[in-house]
Order: sequence, then C-alpha cells, then structure tokens
Amino acid sequence: MKNVRLENNIVVEIIPNEATPVKYWYGEEFAAQCVEAPDEVQQNWTYDGTSFTAPQPATPKPAEPTAEERLSAVESAIAAMMGV
Repeated sequence: MKNVRLENNIVVEIIPNEATPVKYWYGEEFAAQCVEAPDEVQQNWTYDGTSFTAPQPATPKPAEPTAEERLSAVESAIAAMMGV
C-alpha cells in the first residue's frame, strides 16, 4: 500500500514512503487530501471513495484527409455532377 493525494477524486501525487506519516511531514490540511491506495495505483487514476480505476485510453481521432484526398473527392464530385 501507498499514500496518494487526490484532487477532485483523481490521483495527482504519489507520496513517497519516506514521507509517511503524511500528517507529520506535510501537515493536517495536506494529509486530509490523501488516502491509502494499492501499489499499482498511479497518477490520473480515479477514486470513487472505495476503489481506484485506471484511466481509459483516449479514443483516437480519425485521421484528417490529406490535401490530395480532398482534391480528389472534389474532382470526383464534380465529375459525377457533370456526368463524366
């Protein structure tokens, strides 16, 4: 187990083991933002009050078409409208 500091239920800091007890080294106000967490928890994990969840990978944005692909699409549309 380790101690982590939360902001808005997101882990923003891992407290070094050498800095425990947190209240002694950082004071009561800081310690109030900290909870114990399993060793695998890292920054950006979320905490719901009982368990931690790893962040989900971001969904990649579709690739933007290149200038050549856009030009080709416009030319194809024009050709289709002209019946060529």
